[in-house]
Amino acid sequence: MNFLLPIIEGFITGIGLSLTLGTVFFALIQNSVVFGYKKGMLIAAGVVFSDIILISLVLWSNSFIGFLENYSKWVTIVGALLLIVFGIVQFLKISKTRDGLKDYSGSIIGNLFFVGKGIFLNVINPVNFFVWLSISVMLTAKFHYEISEKILFFASSVFAIFITESLLSIFASRVRKLVNDRKIQWVNRISGMVFIGIGLYLLLS
Repeated sequence: MNFLLPIIEGFITGIGLSLTLGTVFFALIQNSVVFGYKKGMLIAAGVVFSDIILISLVLWSNSFIGFLENYSKWVTIVGALLLIVFGIVQFLKISKTRDGLKDYSGSIIGNLFFVGKGIFLNVINPVNFFVWLSISVMLTAKFHYEISEKILFFASSVFAIFITESLLSIFASRVRKLVNDRKIQWVNRISGMVFIGIGLYLLLS
């Protein structure tokens, strides 16, 4: 049994998923610019935590998969509406650079807020679960992976996601000194439009 191949393929898959221009990607960039790379890494940790839960449901919860198959339309609609609402709030939000904000981000509650934000953004988008489900089905049907190989694949994927998103956070934080309130406002608007666009796409499709 070749254990190296699932690790390599999982790592490449994780990098590809991290670079997808979705809600998490833009939230990661936005928060890293405003609060610094450490807060972006906390969001990445929340994303990985929720991905582990989603993957676990894919691997071991047939009843949950059956529920989604029966109610996938309503799950998608609810997720899409949440994304649209979040996008509207993001678009209208008046944001400032960190120098103009109350510095709560170093507290335990502040750190949990960023972790929770990563979890929230990852979970409310139903596409994320169906992506992991599709990958799992493909690994079984096409590549004939056993459960041990799938676990290695997914573990490598989530590790790659955390590494890639952490590097994105560090890169984004490098430009913090170049931004002002006006530029942050435009980052908020772009992020909001992305959330709204993805929500509308889910509704229409």
